[in-house]
Amino acid sequence: MRLIGRFLLETAFVTGAFLVLKTWFFPLVINWWFPDPRMAEPLVEWTAVLAATLFLIAQIGLGSSGKHQHGLGPLHAAAAFWGLHLAIGFVPGIAASWQSLPGDPVARIFSDMPLPPFGWMMVCFLLQLLGRGIRIVDPEADRSIRAKRALRKSEAS
Repeated sequence: MRLIGRFLLETAFVTGAFLVLKTWFFPLVINWWFPDPRMAEPLVEWTAVLAATLFLIAQIGLGSSGKHQHGLGPLHAAAAFWGLHLAIGFVPGIAASWQSLPGDPVARIFSDMPLPPFGWMMVCFLLQLLGRGIRIVDPEADRSIRAKRALRKSEAS
């Protein structure tokens, strides 16, 4: 249960950070730097496209983190994902923002391919499942871990 809590906290933080950046921070900074709406509007739109792309890549990273960092099995990871995202999906103010996080920019590009209301949650879930098969290892950290294990084994013998 403790591992699921940490994973939920990480997922909520990543999702919340992207929501704040996309809906509040990036438009605010762009409007400060470019007060002319004709210049600011395309920048806000392309920033939203980049934020959506990075959010979808982050979903792959969360899937990898759930398996390799938090040690969650497929059932626990799925329960954590759906529990959090369905809870987010039913909160009126947050639900629209969450759906627009990956959806608005992609809808502008592929306007002829509408997704059902919970379609983006399914896309994010599939990306997290894909991420479970990816493991990124730092070679330096991997060498030090192997050295520590070898030292423990030699001390135990």
